Amino acid sequence: MANVIIIDKNDKFLDLAEKLLLSDDSYTVVKSKTAEKLSLSKKLVEEHEPQLIIVGPSYKESESIGFVESVSSNFPTIGLIWIINEMDTSVMLNGLRSGYKDIVLIDDLDNILGMINNIAKKDVKLKDAILNGKNQNDNKDDDDDNDNHDGKMVSVFSTKGGVGKTFIATNLTVALAKESGKKVILVDLDLNFGDIGVFFNLDPKRTIGDIVSTFDRLDKEMLQSYFTKHTSGASILLSPVQPEASEKITSEHIQKILKLLRTMADYVIVDTPPTLSDTTLAVLDESDEIYLVATMDIPSIKNAKVSLQTMKLLGYEEDKIKLILNRSDSKVSLKPKEIEKTLNKKIISFIPSDRLAPQTINEGTSVVTAQPRSNMAKSLIKLMEGVKNIAGNRKQEKVLKEKVNVNK
Repeated sequence: MANVIIIDKNDKFLDLAEKLLLSDDSYTVVKSKTAEKLSLSKKLVEEHEPQLIIVGPSYKESESIGFVESVSSNFPTIGLIWIINEMDTSVMLNGLRSGYKDIVLIDDLDNILGMINNIAKKDVKLKDAILNGKNQNDNKDDDDDNDNHDGKMVSVFSTKGGVGKTFIATNLTVALAKESGKKVILVDLDLNFGDIGVFFNLDPKRTIGDIVSTFDRLDKEMLQSYFTKHTSGASILLSPVQPEASEKITSEHIQKILKLLRTMADYVIVDTPPTLSDTTLAVLDESDEIYLVATMDIPSIKNAKVSLQTMKLLGYEEDKIKLILNRSDSKVSLKPKEIEKTLNKKIISFIPSDRLAPQTINEGTSVVTAQPRSNMAKSLIKLMEGVKNIAGNRKQEKVLKEKVNVNK
């Protein structure tokens, strides 16, 4: 069971939040009516070692921000949720920038259980992965491949659906295949709901789900037979047609497949699932660079912030993660500079909005071939040039490191 601390000055809020949480027997709840300074609640955190802390709406912004900064620095694996009274973009950005994993309007309190479940499941899964060493290849030699060919691997990643991750991955692949003239492989690892086949209007004969039955005998020649060829010249390893087929695919399968793919192509582009599962961690671990995709809205920025915090905790090098801003010219109250400040990370690619995106998807083609002179295509081609410039033979990072002290 997960320990949750609820902190606020108001009894009514404490009772309501407790009632919502106790409707799920996954949680034990500790209430704290802190009439004095919120900072005094740090003693409660040390005593109960919670997985989650909910900070109520009764405190001043400066006090709530100071509290999360203190807790995050001393207890980096604890998830913190801040309840606020009214929507304010600047307040939400400040909260995310300071370390809150989610910010919830008091009017949306009824939905908080689902949000807490998402955070708890994600954090517990990552914590278990680190503690139990789910990456079975941690102790293997980095150079255990039998082939000297070492292709460059980029994963296109976001834990927020609908940000354009698959669109970017498919256009990057086509641009690389056309412009470089080298071997390019695209992998759809959204095993439950992958759309690359739909994006390219492909009818796959075999998918990654079919590999499991022959996994013990899998080699490069056999893996080649599971590819679907695209008109650009790229080879595509598609996700299962039926989502239930993904249940048999493990992170061990993915690790071996990715290692083989490196020896078969100059570039491997991986479209990841929108979760931080064991499978996703296997992909991110194997990648030379991670393209973290965000859009111009608070939920997307919040998810990007949490992803960056998590990857930092897991030991990724900062320069391995590149920030991509999709629909960067959206006329909203946010500005790219504010996003960079919130995420403490420079945006390396700005991809504008364009009707060409849905149009080319519906036609089963790509922007970089259909309208190569459009601003959208130019931004994607520029991003592709960055892939070509990735330093080769970068030593693979090992994400699940024993040195990460998640019990701190």
